[in-house]
Amino acid sequence: QAANFALECALVELWRSWGVEPDVVLGHSLGDFAAAYAAGVLELEAGLELVIKRGQLMATAHGAMWAVMASEAEMRPFVTDYPDVAIGVINGPQSVVLSGAHESMAEIAAAVQAAGFKMRKLAIPMAAHSPLLDPVLDEFEAAVRRVTLRSPQLTVISSMTGQPVTDELTDPRYWRQHLRNTVRFAD
Repeated sequence: QAANFALECALVELWRSWGVEPDVVLGHSLGDFAAAYAAGVLELEAGLELVIKRGQLMATAHGAMWAVMASEAEMRPFVTDYPDVAIGVINGPQSVVLSGAHESMAEIAAAVQAAGFKMRKLAIPMAAHSPLLDPVLDEFEAAVRRVTLRSPQLTVISSMTGQPVTDELTDPRYWRQHLRNTVRFAD
């Protein structure tokens, strides 16, 4: 995660060195940290500190993630009875990612495939944006409270809401929810 963040921030600076300035930025999950950097919310060092901590904490959420060619509404019934599973990502109208505990995900994957949906297991050893992250949310929020967050200097679209965000980016609770909540990139 730190390498991805560093690369994204380096690209921001490269484009700026060429005179390319963004009017609007958005990321996808981890990419929201680079968007916050580009908008002046985070300094590079603070961003690196947070994404490293985020990665360490996410590594404790041992689980599985499956990409499914289906809508959020089509997948909701499959996950409702599993408290350790969530629709972790909504990438498009027919592209979602289910995320959760290994055993539950295996049961859900079998049911989803039996129902005729195409899906594939992602090569990610954790259950991002799932209930398995609940135990680390306090620790991540505390880490965010230790860094300086500033109001954005340009428009930021949140991948958590699909909407423009401003001063909520300076609230550590926003980043706490960002770690846990569904990525609503389609929105």
